[in-house]
Amino acid sequence: MFYLRKLAIFFFASVLVIALFPVAEISSTSSISMSPQITKAATISPDTKYNTYAKNAVSALQAWYNPATGLWNHIGWWALSWIKAYDVTHDIRYLTMAKTIFKDMTGGWDSTYGSGIWWNKDRNYKNAIANELFLTVAAKLHLRTPGDKSYLAWSQKEWNWFKGSGMINAQHLINDGLDKAGHNNGGITWTYNQGVILAGLVDLFKSTGNASYLASASLLADSAMKNL
Repeated sequence: MFYLRKLAIFFFASVLVIALFPVAEISSTSSISMSPQITKAATISPDTKYNTYAKNAVSALQAWYNPATGLWNHIGWWALSWIKAYDVTHDIRYLTMAKTIFKDMTGGWDSTYGSGIWWNKDRNYKNAIANELFLTVAAKLHLRTPGDKSYLAWSQKEWNWFKGSGMINAQHLINDGLDKAGHNNGGITWTYNQGVILAGLVDLFKSTGNASYLASASLLADSAMKNL
């Protein structure tokens, strides 16, 4: 029970990162300055005035979205905001947009360094956060899509690659990404890299009942609390 309590505490912290980081990262671009309204609406009762703002933001962002540009890790944060908004409002447009974004993210997957998606569409860096978001978005979409097999397969495929990619170091902390040779680049062990993956692994456990996902999440969480 003790390790589950620690996992719950660290997972709660990661949820806060997931909820807040899209606002800070996305709102810096004036073209999508309405995005914080979506996140705010997703944390408040849908009966409030913020739901109106969120619906307006949906229309604006759907019109703005251009799959030919952008960073795959940035839109991964965005997809999580759409899913959160869907959970609160049950507006299917939110979930549909998250699925559209995930389809875009699959375009970043290739066999370089074994598998995984690239950080950006210039395909010059494979890093942890883009792939953690890819796993987590896929796992969450599976739980919200009755009869789905594809999203689950993607999330499992991602984890099978990620855990052996080398980005998880000997301390069970996740470094920033891979170098040009496909090895751990020794980059900063950002706290969100230790947290986002937990959400995906917990959702994989919910979907499959496979305790190995929960054990991996606990190992990563324990290391982060001990070493960071």
